[in-house]
Amino acid sequence: MGKFKKAAVTCDHGLCSEIGRDILIKGGNAIDSSIASLFCLGVTNPQSSGLGGGFIMTLYNQTTQKCLVIDARETAPGKSTQDMFHNDSAGSKYGWRAIATPGEIAGYWKAFSKYGSGKISWKDIVMPSVELARNGLPISEYLGNVLKVKEHQFLVTPSMK
Repeated sequence: MGKFKKAAVTCDHGLCSEIGRDILIKGGNAIDSSIASLFCLGVTNPQSSGLGGGFIMTLYNQTTQKCLVIDARETAPGKSTQDMFHNDSAGSKYGWRAIATPGEIAGYWKAFSKYGSGKISWKDIVMPSVELARNGLPISEYLGNVLKVKEHQFLVTPSMK
């Protein structure tokens, strides 16, 4: 295990860990750092994370010794029914009917505005990931394998083209 003098962040991708660490070094708190890292993971690991999804964040305030949860999970569209995928199990995973209303951005904003440090701007949190997306980056071996496994599904699902 390493020893760190200023800050350390760990994520599924090293670039995202660096982005989160940089936010801490600039004066941000754990919430600011987490959100910046999560935006990054949406770029580097789109198969597992991203703006089209949601999350659940558990926060603990050491001073008050209180724990709270931000539930920013996706929600089913208003016209969804319990049996809409009864005869089409693949439809719940692939194509336009599988899309839910994302909660990710609203949840990030709630966490940032209520519990962020106030020392870091929203732009400072988002822009490192925007730059990664604009400039591109090599995909991970894992993402490459996921794309290879799902290639057929992309080709046969009209809304995935």
